[in-house]
Amino acid sequence: MVVSHIAAMELTKERTDPSPTKPTTIPKLMKPRALSVARLTYPLAAALAALISLPHASAQTWTGGGANANWNTAANWTGGTPSTSTSATTTVTFYNTGAAQLTNSTGTRYNLTQIATTAAATSPVNINATAGNVGFTTGNSIRFNAGTNLNILAGNHKITGTGVTSGTNYDVIFNGAASSTHTMTIATGASFEIQGRIMHATSDNKSYIKNGGGTLIFSGQNGGSSSWTIDSTKAFTVQEGVLRFASAAAGGFRAIGWLRVMGTGFG
Repeated sequence: MVVSHIAAMELTKERTDPSPTKPTTIPKLMKPRALSVARLTYPLAAALAALISLPHASAQTWTGGGANANWNTAANWTGGTPSTSTSATTTVTFYNTGAAQLTNSTGTRYNLTQIATTAAATSPVNINATAGNVGFTTGNSIRFNAGTNLNILAGNHKITGTGVTSGTNYDVIFNGAASSTHTMTIATGASFEIQGRIMHATSDNKSYIKNGGGTLIFSGQNGGSSSWTIDSTKAFTVQEGVLRFASAAAGGFRAIGWLRVMGTGFG
């Protein structure tokens, strides 16, 4: 159709040019033939289906420029507020130089792949996970999908929970299918603390990996039949750096042997 339109424009120009010798003969334009829908249907449908089936990927960087410190305030982010969709693959990053309101609150449940920091994030970020999760699908917790859940390049940061110590209310959930892997990378000199009650999703036998020369700290009240535990189905591997549990309850230990220490320290 585009080619036919260009040809028509060229013919119009030829027709308006004066000819002193003979009239211009204008060839009859052929009607553009429509492309066969049948030829396009299968590959086009397949391509669209592939795009639709992809998880919603997004990336937001905290600016703290909003009227409050809530995550659901769009002015606090570049790229808009993080997605709350259960199929989202969202990375939230703290922060570029000049960011404000470094103590902030989730205000609703967010499904994340990663919390990251830039090398400029040397001032502490405190993320308040407001109102613990009830079960796995409601409430205001932070849910980490499988992948690299923490990528901390600088600074000493933490997630602060609601203080819940038992039952089925949680501040942080490690989501994902059975046998999924959750990696936490903390650079040398940096630290990240999860000071909240943790739970894995309904599928067990997950793997947790600590990378980087920095320190990862768990200090919430975990353990019991309705919370996160380190056991034969949820082993934790320390590749590098320091993994610290503030107490036995922070890891919900059933067997200390399920900690694989390959790094430089365990505290």
